[in-house]
Amino acid sequence: LFNVAESAAKQSESSPINEMSGYLGDVGVRLAGFGLRVDSLISSGYAAGQIIRVARDQGCDLIATATHGRNIFGRIYRGSVTDSVIRRFRIPTLTAARSKQEGEPPTNAGVISNVVGPLDGSSFSDAAMPFAAELAEELSLEVSLVRVISTGGPLTWTLAEVGYVELIPEVLTAQSSIQHRDRKLRDRGLKVESKLLIGAPTEGVLGVVRDNPGSMVVMSTHGRWGFARWSEGNVTHEVVRSSEAPVLVIPPHVEV
Repeated sequence: LFNVAESAAKQSESSPINEMSGYLGDVGVRLAGFGLRVDSLISSGYAAGQIIRVARDQGCDLIATATHGRNIFGRIYRGSVTDSVIRRFRIPTLTAARSKQEGEPPTNAGVISNVVGPLDGSSFSDAAMPFAAELAEELSLEVSLVRVISTGGPLTWTLAEVGYVELIPEVLTAQSSIQHRDRKLRDRGLKVESKLLIGAPTEGVLGVVRDNPGSMVVMSTHGRWGFARWSEGNVTHEVVRSSEAPVLVIPPHVEV
């Protein structure tokens, strides 16, 4: 468990440092109740940098963090810290949306029953699939694969709703790619649903999440989406900021 004080100034007895210590202690007790060994640490400085430093020093294999605070300023702050950690540090990061109102449970609270695996046809997105398959096998989860052909527009449709696009070579390539991945997962004994959409990649992924309550998204930080190339990790970071389901972000060159 880790918390960061943004100022390194000397603190009084009633300082936020003491509040952080008490908070971490409470969380540690709850986690210990599940039979986990828990260590806690408080550090001062720039939050993202301190998180990365501690994770590196402790040899961590995963960073788990919330993306939303309880007000607009908290959401902006947490989102920017999470973005920075994902972009700068090359270990998997699990993000989860916090409740937007104090005292309310997160909207994604509950048992995970489905893994959503976004694909874009690149080797980077494929690199996240072994993690999705491993989670699905270990936890007996279903898998929802989604590929979105981007036209740069704000809306998303299924191919059945815009049948003319079946003539576009890229769509045929995308169909072949997602069918290949679908077969590989089914060969492992997994239950798989695949969707090929056209429109806005982020909205397409979030739509599949909304259609499958109890989802966790597993995706990579690099790739391309359809007709237009996106900036590095852009779709992933939009999904992280907007999803109310947990998102496991897999950086390049990480193996299960």
